[in-house]
Amino acid sequence: KMFEDQNSSDIAEQYLNLPRTALTLECRMIVIGSYKCIPREKVMISYSGVRFDVPLVEDDTSFVTLDVKYMHVIKLLINFEQTMPVLFLYTSPSTGTKLRELLGMQDPKGPYYDPVGKVEMHRHITLLLDKLPKDSKAILTSLFLQEGKIDELTPQEANNIFIRTTRTLWDHLNQNLTSTISATGTTGVNDDVQTIITYPSFPVERGITINTAHYLCLAEDQYLNDTVIEFYLKYLTLEVLSEFDQRRTHMFSSFFYQRLITPHFGETQNTVPMTLAAERHARVQRWTRDVNIFEKDFVIIPINKDEHWFLAIICFPGLVGKVSKRITETSKNDSLVSFSNTDGDSFKSVQKNKKIKTLKRKAVELEEQKEVKIPCILIFDSLGGTNYSSIIATLRDYLSREYIVKFGVEETFSKDTIKGAYPKVPKQSNCTDCGLYLLQYVENFFKANYTFPIKTLETWFEEIVITRKREELSNLIIKLMNNTKGNKPINLPTITLPTQNGKLKRDVKNQM
Repeated sequence: KMFEDQNSSDIAEQYLNLPRTALTLECRMIVIGSYKCIPREKVMISYSGVRFDVPLVEDDTSFVTLDVKYMHVIKLLINFEQTMPVLFLYTSPSTGTKLRELLGMQDPKGPYYDPVGKVEMHRHITLLLDKLPKDSKAILTSLFLQEGKIDELTPQEANNIFIRTTRTLWDHLNQNLTSTISATGTTGVNDDVQTIITYPSFPVERGITINTAHYLCLAEDQYLNDTVIEFYLKYLTLEVLSEFDQRRTHMFSSFFYQRLITPHFGETQNTVPMTLAAERHARVQRWTRDVNIFEKDFVIIPINKDEHWFLAIICFPGLVGKVSKRITETSKNDSLVSFSNTDGDSFKSVQKNKKIKTLKRKAVELEEQKEVKIPCILIFDSLGGTNYSSIIATLRDYLSREYIVKFGVEETFSKDTIKGAYPKVPKQSNCTDCGLYLLQYVENFFKANYTFPIKTLETWFEEIVITRKREELSNLIIKLMNNTKGNKPINLPTITLPTQNGKLKRDVKNQM
């Protein structure tokens, strides 16, 4: 709860003299119950209430202004952290009725909002924000605290609500998609599933099979499943990466991390007590029997946590304990890496003004060097807000055990020897594209030679790159299918894609 350790009357008095002014917020996405949309204008929050412009359910070119009056605001739940600025708005039942009428919501099986409904995703409005102005906490508190209408969320609490909502939305969309496919007579999930491709094709071992059920998740508003992610990472490795990058990279399966942290059903209890790190490593020890990851520059690990995909890249694990003191001290004391910190140590670029000139001079010196290699674990997340410390600690424990198994001696993998950080990267603007962002992070990582100092990656790629990724994946699968199917007839499901020939479909319509 907001300010739960302080007396509420004292807090109310503290903010009582603040001006009751308006706050305007840039929103990447608004989800009204199960209806996700992109607002046309900034969201306005004032003592009058909350106002925003969104497209109609059946016509995304026609917009309507929604006014949630102050008296009908039941609760605002908000996370003020810039890692995941998000606001959840709960309204009165009468407001729900009004919004449904204005937006053209009729069927609870479709896009729907009902503040007192039985389905959780129908009960609140989610505002996924670009960023929060510095004075937003003071303004929102002055507006809503005295009436008890606002509570502050931690990033983890906000993430949990967001994930619960999007998971339900995902299930809802999947049910609708399956129903639509069945109604049209197209091969669907519950019909006769056909194999489309196996990649790489036989006789190569460990080929990944894509079938018609997997293909469905390429449709707009669908989550990519682990098989499609596994397939494209394999394709990138074999077809896109240069031979040099192939040799210096190990790409773990999309199942690896989950297998690492999850006890296997029927797992036998060891007679000799083992640490948690040793137990976890034993589950995946065979995964690296033919590879030495400490000879690699990069170890790629796709991670799925709470139905959300993000990426971990272990950089230069073999240099732990071998990096010169000069380079280590430079990375710690001069802060040349533009990362958000996960360990609470000196791995982010915050320095006193008097050191700026020294930093610039040393940054130039390092940039002029041919290459600087610093062991680290990088997290690339299109959503943010996740507690990465436990994930990075788990990966460090894995590296420690793997090193003992490979070399028979111990090496220290700690926050002092292999840093953990998450670069600021492009963020998703909807509930379902996290898997696409993961794939694009990997693809972009190898498009340039990223050596320290790494600058911000927030403009790494434009959102349209992600939007047309579904069509690109569909085209790739169809191309591989046509190359290998022979005379075998394959009935691909008909799916709705957001782009046509790489352009947004609504833009294509406007040009016609």
